[in-house]
Amino acid sequence: MLRGTKSMWVCAVVVMLLFVEGCGSVELEKAKEMIKSGDFFTAQEILKKEYEQNPTNTQTLYWYGKLMYVMRKYRLAIDLLVSANKGYDLEPEDKEEIAKMLGSMSNLMLGIGLKEYNNALEMKKKMQIEKMERALDTAKKILLIYDEVSGATAEIEADKALLRIAYFQKDIEAINRMIEKARRISGGDVKSGYETLIAVYVEKKEYKQAVESIEKQMLLLGETMETRINRVHLMVLAGQEGRALADLERLVVDKPDDVRVLFLLGCSYYKLDRFSEAIETFGKILAVDPANLKTMYNLSLSGLFHAGEIKRSQTESGKKEKIEQIYYDITRILERVVDDSNSYGVDVSYWELLSVLYDAAGNKEASKLALDKVNSFSSTVKGR
Repeated sequence: MLRGTKSMWVCAVVVMLLFVEGCGSVELEKAKEMIKSGDFFTAQEILKKEYEQNPTNTQTLYWYGKLMYVMRKYRLAIDLLVSANKGYDLEPEDKEEIAKMLGSMSNLMLGIGLKEYNNALEMKKKMQIEKMERALDTAKKILLIYDEVSGATAEIEADKALLRIAYFQKDIEAINRMIEKARRISGGDVKSGYETLIAVYVEKKEYKQAVESIEKQMLLLGETMETRINRVHLMVLAGQEGRALADLERLVVDKPDDVRVLFLLGCSYYKLDRFSEAIETFGKILAVDPANLKTMYNLSLSGLFHAGEIKRSQTESGKKEKIEQIYYDITRILERVVDDSNSYGVDVSYWELLSVLYDAAGNKEASKLALDKVNSFSSTVKGR
């Protein structure tokens, strides 16, 4: 009894499947006839219904896509034909026709993709993040199809847009794919790919990976002064001051007045607790750029720690005078900054450091006044 019941169920399922398949074929044939007779709108209604009922049927996708292409509804045609092209039951000549239709729409796809990309940039300016994300997704989808069907090897505009989309979406995997593609083709922009990858790693604060990426770039494309400086900068951010220092000392020989190099060298000395060398290096920057705010702050901070270092190791009067001189010098530097705060745009950290310096030098009254300034900053922020 059970066996008979099971057989009946199997037969019923087979019959049902045949019925559904037959219905689909009948409707599809009807749509084909409508297309041949020029009744595109009736054919569209039939194929749309068929597609909604079975969105994975290759024949439906093919004929619906073909009709949309004829009716110049290109965006829908692109989606349908790309999906149909993945089907296993298409004849070779049908696949060839799909390739021709998609190929003829390739310039259109490029235009649509770039338009959506530009829309995304506009949404970004207006801080309409959800709309921006939707536009980026649409642009990426269309441009990837374009890349696939056009056979483009180095379509500059499409690749640039795809790279920027990957940057906006922080899609490291996609950026790496773009780099690999650029390496394979003639005229591929490998440099931009690596620069984009490094920028994403920096924004994600994954500095070690950024260092590894720029080293791959330098190995592949060769060293330039710019990449040498960028690499040591990334090393400092990654906490690799020891590695960076040797490169920086060589760079200083080549670029003795380069403020970027001197600043990174000073920061490396500071992080390695080589405070006197940090002070000397930051001083060289101020000699050529006396209004460099970050340098003033870092020099003062280095001076404070250097004075503390001396104070801990020596107590005799000669050293004491030296400590007092250090406090005096670095305090004057910070006073010069905060006295002209409207020009420099000083933030609360400068007043905090100045308060600490006054206190270390024994000037309690000045320390309290600086601390009051810190509190006034805090009150202003809370008031906002």
